[in-house]
Amino acid sequence: MTEFSTTGHEVEEKKPYNSPFLAPGIHEAVIRNVEFVTSKSGTGGIQFTHEGAPQPEGFVHPKGNQYKGKTANTTYWMSEKAWKYTKNNLVIIADKLGARAALDAVKAPDPASYVAALAPIFVGKVARWKFAGEESLGKMKDDGTRYPNG
Repeated sequence: MTEFSTTGHEVEEKKPYNSPFLAPGIHEAVIRNVEFVTSKSGTGGIQFTHEGAPQPEGFVHPKGNQYKGKTANTTYWMSEKAWKYTKNNLVIIADKLGARAALDAVKAPDPASYVAALAPIFVGKVARWKFAGEESLGKMKDDGTRYPNG
């Protein structure tokens, strides 16, 4: 039978969870990547990857050493229904970054080609961004792996 006692028990201090993702709020971040993605249903989209300020030594991003700061992904969908909203967002971003003429010059026969043409316009641009939402893939352990069912 188990003896119920706390005699001699020491509480192990846990390290605070340091998410590799930018928290909701306003952050200065650089656009590190613009890529074509496809949803599970087959809808094409434009995914921007933003990277915040470099983190202290010891920070390990789950995608490896390519990122030194916390990241946030933003996806704009390219379906017929979503395209008008996506265009609005692209124009707002381009206007704020001084890249509207370059954006307007892009013409492409298909979504993947269009996104490939956007990357040189946006990658490397730094601005203050407002991020909303939450991590959708669950909490991560300190070693970069995900908790089960998380």
